[in-house]
Amino acid sequence: MLQFQTLEVVSDVKVNILGA
Repeated sequence: MLQFQTLEVVSDVKVNILGA
């Protein structure tokens, strides 16, 4: 569960960088 949450955060950051 914790690992999945971390992956979600990383994905969010990735989208933020791509969107920036």
